Amino acid sequence: MNSTTIAPLDQSQTEEVSSRPGAWQRFVRNPRSITGAVVLLVLVLSAVLAPYIVKPFGVDPITVNLRSILEGPSQEHILGTDRSGRDVFARLLYGARVSLTIGISSALLAVTLGTAIGLAAGYFGRWTDHLLMRAVDVGLSIPPFLLLLVIVSLFEVDVVGLAVIIGLTSWMDTARLVRSKVLALKEIAFIEAAVASGLGSLRIIMRHLLPNVMQVTLVAATLRVGYAIYVEASLSFIGLGIQEPLASWGNMLTNAYENVWFAPLLTVYPGLLIFTTVMAVNFLGDGLRDAFDPKTQQ
Repeated sequence: MNSTTIAPLDQSQTEEVSSRPGAWQRFVRNPRSITGAVVLLVLVLSAVLAPYIVKPFGVDPITVNLRSILEGPSQEHILGTDRSGRDVFARLLYGARVSLTIGISSALLAVTLGTAIGLAAGYFGRWTDHLLMRAVDVGLSIPPFLLLLVIVSLFEVDVVGLAVIIGLTSWMDTARLVRSKVLALKEIAFIEAAVASGLGSLRIIMRHLLPNVMQVTLVAATLRVGYAIYVEASLSFIGLGIQEPLASWGNMLTNAYENVWFAPLLTVYPGLLIFTTVMAVNFLGDGLRDAFDPKTQQ
């Protein structure tokens, strides 16, 4: 009896993401995924090594010099200075720390929470599904940006706090996507074989379901990163995001907007970095989705 139930499970292993050969080869052969990975790696390394990069120039992101307000690029300030005479290059590098931390951390939190809830709702069904999906419906009925406005207006938040708040208010879409994927997977033979072979629920979820919903979560994660950076910039625009003297691409864009007619390049730098980061993460996510999608395996 055991041999007849386990055999279908072994044949279905080719459909599992975790055991599928060639995923890495498919990833590195995709030029867009490699481009996104390289660009994102450069941005992350620049943020991590920011103190060492700006040290030879003798500048920092918070020193105010009222004699050097809105200067253009020069040997001392390679990208010029802002309205307070602070070095723009240094603030961009240190701002990358804040913006990338908020974007990546909140995306990881939202996707992790949404994936866990979607897996539980889709696999267990019945009252578990009903209860969790009603919570998702309640969350979706509240405009997330409005909820963020209320929270940051009542409480002073730092980088970590803002990342947590954005993550906790943006997991519902991922939960719905993962649940629908799990409901479809439950009807496939290899999941039925796993249940028939006596595997526990946790093992089935972690070994068979989770790898096969990774393409959904990867796409959701890429969207969440760009969304979080956009939200931080929007909150900073109305004075509720990251506060000075701490630099972020969002508040740099806001400050540059106030002086756009006098120093238009100040709006280009942070805006270009936000755009580049979002595109790089999207390219990386598309490459990972294609590499780990079971349908792409020969």
